[in-house]
Amino acid sequence: MVSSVIDYIKFPSLLNAESLKTLEKLVEEFPFCATFRLLLSKNHQVLKTTEADYFYKKTVIYVPDRKKFFRIMHNISDDIIIRPHIPAYSIETLDNKPEDKNLESSQIGNDPKNDLIEKFIREQPKILFKQEDDFCDEEDIPTESEIEQDFLSEILAELYWKQGNPERAIRTYEKLSLKIPEKSSYFAAQIEKIKNKII
Repeated sequence: MVSSVIDYIKFPSLLNAESLKTLEKLVEEFPFCATFRLLLSKNHQVLKTTEADYFYKKTVIYVPDRKKFFRIMHNISDDIIIRPHIPAYSIETLDNKPEDKNLESSQIGNDPKNDLIEKFIREQPKILFKQEDDFCDEEDIPTESEIEQDFLSEILAELYWKQGNPERAIRTYEKLSLKIPEKSSYFAAQIEKIKNKII
């Protein structure tokens, strides 16, 4: 089988209906082998099957050297040099024609994209960055009481007590009892506990 595959590579004209079955089995067994896929695609091309175009497109994905693939599929020998296409024209921009520089947007067309680009060019907007001192105004800094209002919790009151600030702990518990009336008896007990430990 190996010798026949090598022969198919050297002489693609040997590809026939029998080789098609062999190559299909090889591709099924080794799906990532580019050589087997290339030969299968060439075999479909030689036999002019209806699936030839499908295999051609699928094989392009697996073949690392597309130039070689192109040469094999189009029977171009390696000694023939393929030159890239060089266009026989050049593109001139509007900058090369001074009379065209002042084209109105109406001459270009009523495309909203062109209008937006023209507006941007006319106005030349700039991005202004804030100075470091502009980022934080003194008015924006919350006071201590505002912070307490936002983070008023039992944990905060407990922290005040553990840090040795019983007055703040008592004030926090009093505010909490107003904020959460259903737990006011609990907060009152906590306040009494703090007051007893102070005395």
